[in-house]
Amino acid sequence: RAGPDRDCLLADRAGISRPVIRRAIIAGLIWLLAWQPAWAACPTIDGFTPVQQNGASGSGTITTTNASDVALIYFYSLFFTFGSCPDMAVATLTGGGLTWAKHKAVSYSFDIGATFCVRQELWWASAPSPLVAEPYSYTLNAASSGTAMMAFGVHGAGTPTSPWDANVSLTKVNADNSGATNIPNVSGVDTNGGGIFLAFCGGVIPGPGLQCASSPPAGYAFVGNVGNTGGQGDNSIMSGTSTVSVGSYSTNMTGSTARYWQAMFDVIDGTAPDCGPAPPTPNPPRRPFAHGWPW
Repeated sequence: RAGPDRDCLLADRAGISRPVIRRAIIAGLIWLLAWQPAWAACPTIDGFTPVQQNGASGSGTITTTNASDVALIYFYSLFFTFGSCPDMAVATLTGGGLTWAKHKAVSYSFDIGATFCVRQELWWASAPSPLVAEPYSYTLNAASSGTAMMAFGVHGAGTPTSPWDANVSLTKVNADNSGATNIPNVSGVDTNGGGIFLAFCGGVIPGPGLQCASSPPAGYAFVGNVGNTGGQGDNSIMSGTSTVSVGSYSTNMTGSTARYWQAMFDVIDGTAPDCGPAPPTPNPPRRPFAHGWPW
């Protein structure tokens, strides 16, 4: 006769007692309830390669270790003049077989005897495969006195082909060209949660030993920096995890001399299918065989 009695009868004939079957089923359910899936923190910075060059064109490399990254290159160009500022916009960017797009660009100028011209740009591309010292090259519309680049990847973006947060107020930029000691504040909202904050700062004439944002604010980590034009400028990247809905970037530079700072802030979404917000801390796996059975 089909049914549980028949299955148990067959088990009895095979020499397996009903209590053993019962215990095995219960043990399997206990382990299933105690099991927790593996979660990966996301997103994260993947690689960092800085370079500084002068003129109207140049090249560098970018290295990442993961597939499905967002590749990014930050440009900070300076020019010193007693006349008008040249157009130092990035005209072309190629490399890695990737399709690069300009995400944000902003220009500043200020007069401290000579005119200091600044151009900040952030470019990105979807990188389906890891990049191993992959060369890139660029041209500017006009030569700079110095251009600093910081190339890196972000792994764990929700959609690497469309990684940016939907908040229409981003990208945020700010500048204090009055000679202040503080890097100007920039902030934004991560609309989806679980993203990564990217905060860039650039400075003109920081002087020996002065590094742009060497002490990251709470919740941020220092990614790296690069000097510009023989020590006449410095650029840094901070990154922070979106554990709260608002990311804010504001900190003092190292040193007390007044300088000229510019900042940029944005958010990459972190709703990747292979990672997400950390689950609640699970109870330690139960060991039903260690202390006998509960019946």
